[in-house]
Amino acid sequence: MIKTKELNKKDQYFSKSGLTVLHNACALSHKKHVEFEWQAKSTSWVNLCMRYHLQMVIWEQVSRVDIAIDEKENLIGWFIHRRKTNGGDGMLPAAVIEAFAKYVPYIGNNPKAIALNSIQNVDGTQYTKALITSSTVDYVLNVNSANMEIISIMPEVKGQVRPLSLDDKIAHTANDLLWHHLKDQVKQHDMPASNEMDNAFRLNLKKGIVDENNIRFYSFMASTFFSECHVDFNENNGEPLGWYIEAFKADASEVRVNNDTAIIIAKNLLQGEEDIVGPEVTFDELGEDKIVSVYWWHKINNIIVEGDQINVAINAQTGQVFAFERKWRKIATELLTVQGISGEQALNIVNQQRESLHISADLPAKLMEKKIIEVAAIIDKPSAVRDCIVWCIGFSDRKAALFIQVAVEHTTGKIVRVTGW
Repeated sequence: MIKTKELNKKDQYFSKSGLTVLHNACALSHKKHVEFEWQAKSTSWVNLCMRYHLQMVIWEQVSRVDIAIDEKENLIGWFIHRRKTNGGDGMLPAAVIEAFAKYVPYIGNNPKAIALNSIQNVDGTQYTKALITSSTVDYVLNVNSANMEIISIMPEVKGQVRPLSLDDKIAHTANDLLWHHLKDQVKQHDMPASNEMDNAFRLNLKKGIVDENNIRFYSFMASTFFSECHVDFNENNGEPLGWYIEAFKADASEVRVNNDTAIIIAKNLLQGEEDIVGPEVTFDELGEDKIVSVYWWHKINNIIVEGDQINVAINAQTGQVFAFERKWRKIATELLTVQGISGEQALNIVNQQRESLHISADLPAKLMEKKIIEVAAIIDKPSAVRDCIVWCIGFSDRKAALFIQVAVEHTTGKIVRVTGW
């Protein structure tokens, strides 16, 4: 999880915004039980925008895990909630429960099973719950009725309880005790090898209480590594610019998503944009994975809004969206209604300035199109950006592999941009 207290206010804002974006992205692919960990951030001036970039890690929740610790800081109980699922149809007999209890080291001698109950899971299956009396303390023993796996062995919580700190020495000891317990069991359960667990597995302490017998109970969420991910924002206005989740791209060796399905999936990410044109669908390969991209662009009053786009990248086999890019500007009405120069006038302005633009007199000029572009107050440096309508004049020479485009602002007749190679 993000430790927001270690971040400044701006980083806290974008981290929380990133969580919202990524939660929605994961929900789109029906991946709900996840947590996010902040890794790194960077800022850069790209395409006339100060981009705030977040690198994060997604952890997939595996199970809630509870433990109990006595006054001497010994582990005396544990509860792995995931083991409750896929249970049986009935209740195990007391003799079976007592046989299990004899092999639990901290229960003590001569355990007796009383108050047996059959507990129903959400999935409709059942597990057996029993109160065990022993020479030490009373325990609650839960056993999966189908596979005879111990779900939990925990001392009963006695009397009034009070909350515990989640960041003191004993809380850290609890974390270490649980790690040791889980690593002891890796060969019996579907977990990474013990020497890989530190990188592929993590515990997040959620709650702690102590009862009247000074037994401490801690609840953790156990998670496994799922994916690296990235989120980008416009640093000036906080608008999300896009995201990428590595794991959703993987395992796409064949194409199962057709053109129409791709459009249906991609439309889930639209936000009611006005003056939208498209979509255009393309199938491609990214490394060894087959992908499909759905693309829309912005055109207002028959004028292209340069840079505005919505691009949705989809795993062509699973149909999961793994990347999303969006830039969509609100164009001022005044910009569209103001009178300006004609295309021929723009062409004449550029021809008159060929020498200062270092454009050969032999290259023919071509009036290309009218479009809305962004212009920065200072070229190539973070500065104020404005929209303007321009006439585009092109020069090309195929033999020399030369192309130059000059943008002339249609309201002022000034050259505001020269691009090309």
